[in-house]
Parts: sequence; structure tokens; C-alpha cells
Amino acid sequence: MKTQKKYKISVLSNLRKGALNNELKSSISLAKMIGAEIEVFYVKSPLDVIGYENQFSALKSIEENYIATDTRIRDIIKPIAEEYNIKIKHSFAFGNPKVEIKKYLDEATPDMVVIEKKKRIGLQSINIDLASFILKQYNGVVMIMQPKFLLNPNEKLSLGLFDSLEPKLDVDFNKVLLQHRKGPVPLFKIRDKKEAPTRTNLSDEVEEFIFEKGVSGLKNISNYLVKKGVNLLCVDRKTLKTHSVNQLNVPLLVTNN
Repeated sequence: MKTQKKYKISVLSNLRKGALNNELKSSISLAKMIGAEIEVFYVKSPLDVIGYENQFSALKSIEENYIATDTRIRDIIKPIAEEYNIKIKHSFAFGNPKVEIKKYLDEATPDMVVIEKKKRIGLQSINIDLASFILKQYNGVVMIMQPKFLLNPNEKLSLGLFDSLEPKLDVDFNKVLLQHRKGPVPLFKIRDKKEAPTRTNLSDEVEEFIFEKGVSGLKNISNYLVKKGVNLLCVDRKTLKTHSVNQLNVPLLVTNN
């Protein structure tokens, strides 16, 4: 990401209204902080669109589905956009989810992608784990949302860090996020079980918490995340692979490659 460009946040959604509302509100929260535009993108499987052998009927079905899908997205987006006075674009495609999402990411080149945890899209042989697919195909920042958590627009972040004091986000992006946090930033680290968990204050800005490796360590971190009221945890991509951080019940902001 560059200092002078307009940031872009893409929300990849399955159009489940409750989930999309949370994804949009969380995206708006970050968009207002970094000065970004938002676009919702949706892929519909062709198996859901065409159910007719007759070519004319098939074409009519596609046209009807196109209009219905566009209307559905607009109906969800409009009240949220009006409530927070922000423009939200949208686009969608009918086709193989892997192909269409990859094509969209290559053409739209977003600075951040927002997805819901454990969301799967598509049917049968093209059913995919969206988070795993995005992290493999996309090098930018990824926010993985939790169903019961959201970032409220116009409120400061309760930001936490996992394993790294300086998450490898774009420098300006990182600075802006830190400027919009409330209180000291809790830094959670994992160490060998032979060493007892300790806590030290690194500065007035960062408070470090160290836990044992293993399931119990992650469970204790989850408890501290709730205790500290953290609503966004920054995680390095390599750390995400090393530890089962995706088990933590809090929205994750995964760094770019």
C-alpha cells in the first residue's frame, strides 16, 4: 500500500444478512480510520442459477437471477451505507468460486480482504474453505471476522498483538491503526512449557503476556482477550501457520506477505 493512494477494502460475502451486516460494519470501522473505499463481492454457483435444459429458459433464469442478486445486495447494503454516511460498491459473478474470486482479486487489487471465519462457498466439488483459499491466493491484509464480534464504526479499537511487537502491515496502515486504539496494546506470546508464564510491562504503550505452548496456552489467551476486551488481534501470516491462532474466538487481522 502507498501513502498517496486510496485504500480499498473488499468484503467477500455469501450474502447471509446477519454476517454481511457485521462484516460491513467492521469494514466501515477500519475504512473510516484509514480513508478507504468498500466493495462487496459475491459469487453464485452456476448450479444455483441454471436449472433448465432449454436454452431460452436457461438464459431467462440467468437474467432473473442477476436482477434478484443485484437487488438483494442493494437491499442489505443501502441502510448500512446511509446509517454511516459511506458509499459501498458491490459486484458479483456467476461461476466457479475459486476462479471468480481469483479473477476478482487480480482485477480489483484490494488492500484488504474481509471474510467470515469458517465460511465455505460453492457446492460439491467446488466447495472451498474461503479463509485457506484467500491466504494462499492473496498477499494483502486479511481480516477474518467472527460471527459474534464486530468493530463498531466511530469507536476506538481494542487492539491486540500476537507474537510480534511490530506486525508487518504497511507502515502507514499500521500507524493509523495504533492511533485509533484505546489504552495500552496487549502483546500475547507463546513459550516453552518449561518456563512459567510471566507478565512484564514493556512501556506505557504495550503490555506483554507470555503463555505456555499448547491448547491450554491458547485457551488462556482466549480468556485474556475477553478480559482485556480485545476486538481485533493482529497476527503475522507465518505465526498463523505455526500456532493454531485461528482457534481464538476474536477477529484476526492477518498481515500481508
